[in-house]
Amino acid sequence: MRKFSWMVVLVFLLSSINVVAQDPGEPDTVFVQSDIYADYNPGEWTYVYVDIDFSLDNVIGFLNIPLTWNSSDGNIWPDSVIWRDWFIYWITYDTILFEEQLTRIVAWFDIGGHPVYCERVNVIDLRFLISPYAEEQYVLIDTTFDPRHGSLIFGDTLGEVEYTPIFYSGGFTYGEPTGTDENDLPIPKSYNLYQNHPNPFNTNTLIRYDLPQDCFVRIEVYDILGQRVRTLVKDFQQAGAYNVVWDGKTESGDNVPSGIYFYRLISDFYEDAKKMVLVR
Repeated sequence: MRKFSWMVVLVFLLSSINVVAQDPGEPDTVFVQSDIYADYNPGEWTYVYVDIDFSLDNVIGFLNIPLTWNSSDGNIWPDSVIWRDWFIYWITYDTILFEEQLTRIVAWFDIGGHPVYCERVNVIDLRFLISPYAEEQYVLIDTTFDPRHGSLIFGDTLGEVEYTPIFYSGGFTYGEPTGTDENDLPIPKSYNLYQNHPNPFNTNTLIRYDLPQDCFVRIEVYDILGQRVRTLVKDFQQAGAYNVVWDGKTESGDNVPSGIYFYRLISDFYEDAKKMVLVR
């Protein structure tokens, strides 16, 4: 019965597949700064600036970078997007939706402008406002899905190719919050298996999951035929938030071909599966 139900899940997940073209060169990357510490300053308004860096080997003429943030008490939020000189001759659009915890960052180069091509440089800054009432905490900044503009995308100058760059989340620490220590992280309230990112991908992809209690966990990758390709996690883990990277290889280290794959979380109390697309 378990095998039958697993195959039903595979069929269901195949019902909607969005394919994005492969990055035409080496994988482009978006980095969110992650080494920021702000002194705890209760009773005062404080600003923190977070760098967003690009590393590109392609010339891009379009970008969509939807970002989200988490503030444990809701007293820290972004209040502005600062575009660096790379975008002087671009048409840029940004807005911050506080209730949705969504920052929209969209841009494309106009006639007379210059497409962006660079090694790793700082191209955008996010300014965060810290309320006088904010508690000490860690604020995570990650990409998300924008219901209006979709997921993280770069585009070429001709408008013919779109692809998903690699994304590294970041954030900053305000004060010395409880849970900053690796052994004292806040405990998730429920089991969660998140959508991998990037997706589609052509090198590595990150899989995140939450465990609200101690349990034995397996994270496994399957191909479209339901055959197991790789076991990423097989261990007893304490309650907490985890992530694991799949590099598109089998247990023996061989590259798997382009196609649709599925990753599955299996524990004593919870199971879930999601699809992902590998584009070589």
